[in-house]
Amino acid sequence: MTSQTVTGVTPPADDARRARYVARVLDVHDHMSLAGLAEQADPLYLARRPDGLTVLAVPQSQLPERYRLAIYGFRLAQYLRSRFASDRVAFARGLFAEPAGAGHGEEIHVIGMEERTGAILRYVSVIATTDTAPLPVTHPDRAPFPCEVAHGINLFDHVPTAEPVTVREVWEIKRLMQRPSQRDASPALRLRLSLELMLGFYTVLAGLSPGRASWSATARRAWPCGA
Repeated sequence: MTSQTVTGVTPPADDARRARYVARVLDVHDHMSLAGLAEQADPLYLARRPDGLTVLAVPQSQLPERYRLAIYGFRLAQYLRSRFASDRVAFARGLFAEPAGAGHGEEIHVIGMEERTGAILRYVSVIATTDTAPLPVTHPDRAPFPCEVAHGINLFDHVPTAEPVTVREVWEIKRLMQRPSQRDASPALRLRLSLELMLGFYTVLAGLSPGRASWSATARRAWPCGA
């Protein structure tokens, strides 16, 4: 009987190949750069600091493909490191970037990056519904948000609303993460990066309108999910 036919046993050679594959994916994204993104897109938010820190927010619909792949690759790399993503699945499917989610609406990427190298330091995103009509969140025919699909729940069965809310007023918060090297930075720098990212995030969130084609100054709601 070969090792491949024993249920639950993975051949050592497969383990080694998988480990090498994942290590290469991580190395590629450790050296990936978003340099020039601010000039290649039309950011909803852009702050350049004298010490080289840049925070910007860009809608997915305005991202050139190479930048989208770099961002989704960063996300996959951090999830592989934290074991929130399966290295077995990544290896089996030959993934080098997080797959684009089917049925996702517009996504806004909020990025704290080093201007000189283009390295992502901190990251978070928000994602909209795919519904084109402003259905109530309690409507049985509304499209589910990604976290609802991932966890098999109706979020609003568990989150009561004191007033009517439509799907256009809700954005899902996703993928709050940081570059591994930032864990060794000083507490003051880590705090500053967090505050800078949240300033960009909340500035964008406050500017979202129910109609995703425009970005007028209307307060919105957002719920965090880990999907």
